Amino acid sequence: MITLCGLMCALSARHIGGAINIPHGDIGQKIFVEVPDTFKEVHICDGSQGPFAGIVLEMLMEIGFQEVVNERGYEALLEKQGLNEK
Repeated sequence: MITLCGLMCALSARHIGGAINIPHGDIGQKIFVEVPDTFKEVHICDGSQGPFAGIVLEMLMEIGFQEVVNERGYEALLEKQGLNEK
């Protein structure tokens, strides 16, 4: 599993361990460098509440990625992984 965090702004303190950070504007150019296997399961999230994750999901599916999961925003992904600081 690969987690992509396409962030709208620099959120270095909010990096998820093992995630690949690609700004949403660079996904189309950099995705095949970071993830050359389009059959690899890819989880995506963004630094806000998730609006760009949906756009990136559609983009990845259009360019051939088979297993793409929209984790929505950063906070939702942390909560799902049990890493939130509540």
